[in-house]
Amino acid sequence: MKEFSIFNLRFLIFNILLAISLLTGCKARSDTPPPPAHLLGHLPASAKEQTLVLYPEVTGNLMPDLTGVCYVPFGHTDLVREIDPGLMLFDQIFDLVIPVTRDAKGRIQQDLSALDGYLEGVTGSGARPLISLDFTPTVLSSLPHLENSIRRSVPPVSYEDWEQLVYEVVRYVVREKQVDAAYWSVWNEPDLGMFWNVEHSPYTNRAAIARGSDLWTPFRMRTGAAGQFNELGRMVEYMRLYEATVRGVRRADPTARVGGPNTSSFRERWIAVFLNQCAERGLPVDFVAWHYPGYPEEMRANMAWLQETSAKAGIETPAVVITEWNADHGNGWDSWTETLESLDIIEGMASSGVEAAFYYTVGRLILTDTHTISPLGTAFQNLSMLQGRQIKCETTAGSGALATQDADGVIRAFLWSQAADPERISILPGIGADLGSFTSYSLNIYRENAPLMTYTGVLEQDGVVSATLPGGGRRMVTVVFHTGRQMP
Repeated sequence: MKEFSIFNLRFLIFNILLAISLLTGCKARSDTPPPPAHLLGHLPASAKEQTLVLYPEVTGNLMPDLTGVCYVPFGHTDLVREIDPGLMLFDQIFDLVIPVTRDAKGRIQQDLSALDGYLEGVTGSGARPLISLDFTPTVLSSLPHLENSIRRSVPPVSYEDWEQLVYEVVRYVVREKQVDAAYWSVWNEPDLGMFWNVEHSPYTNRAAIARGSDLWTPFRMRTGAAGQFNELGRMVEYMRLYEATVRGVRRADPTARVGGPNTSSFRERWIAVFLNQCAERGLPVDFVAWHYPGYPEEMRANMAWLQETSAKAGIETPAVVITEWNADHGNGWDSWTETLESLDIIEGMASSGVEAAFYYTVGRLILTDTHTISPLGTAFQNLSMLQGRQIKCETTAGSGALATQDADGVIRAFLWSQAADPERISILPGIGADLGSFTSYSLNIYRENAPLMTYTGVLEQDGVVSATLPGGGRRMVTVVFHTGRQMP
């Protein structure tokens, strides 16, 4: 890994400006791997019956872990264990969690035992942590006397001290506490000035007189908004931060998975610059992270763009981790609308190849006042049971579904519907599908404002499972086809 120096900044700025000026979208290249197969098809709409057709011989990616949550739920680990999130994120660890000071000789000191409660909250919930390394502690801030959010949003005054601080955190978590951290992400939403406040003039004071028709026109650059220059400064400084952080992480744990840029949304310019500069500097990118994915078609388009951009940078397409998302966005939806909208987004992430995702926040999944699980928490609970490879399925228009087959051959499917009128639900094998090895099934139907309906039985020769729906209501359905002889 090369050392970052001021000498490198001209080359870095050139690449950033080139990406900003030329990045207008990508067309597919012949040497770019195709995106994951889209395994969900739709049947004609029906007012009478909701149908799910399974094709276990058509498989896709392994089912990703899309039921991760933000943040650590102190005092409610029993409810969280029922949801079984698998992954849990916590951030803002410096100062707000870990006190960071200097000793009499000016050396950085940190009380890492302050992390213990968070680590115990994660592992006690049966999850693995993603730890976001942010924000700047007061002792490393250039604005130590200002309000909390301002002083923590500026770059560290010493990247050497920052690297050592990161090293100590990773060493403590991995070596001393023996916690298996799933991911280490670098900062939170650096594309926003409120979280990454960088003065651009050291990097842009000559931009207005620069020339190069292949890069930009002087007129356009002179008349560019100040925000564009601020973004340039943030990009340059973020790469310095990322490099120092990677050094600290990998020095403590050479096998650690580290990534960024953890932007507030899918920001093409930021991600393209990040990938190009990591390729140029020889920096590891174990995953690319951003917040708030779109619905299925948008998510698949973003993943295709990422594959193309990675190929242009000359690197393998990194894994994708969505480090913050929800469907509500302040719309004030009722719990069932939020649940079903969230499931549509999850289907898009699963079908496009996202590796992991973290829902913001765990408080939407559990109802602490009544100590119960919300409809969305129930959905996450069932999604966490989908194991193995995704398989193709078709469902009635207006519905969504995901299905998997695990290493033991067990098929699990989860489907959902906004429609409240179907009188019957049927699950059946597709043309050419052989369900002869399955001996029994279990079926759970969760309905809005209605008790859970549960069915178990021996699978008939035709492999069809049907149930009558007494009354309307939006619903979620799980079905499991068992290979053993015993009834579930």
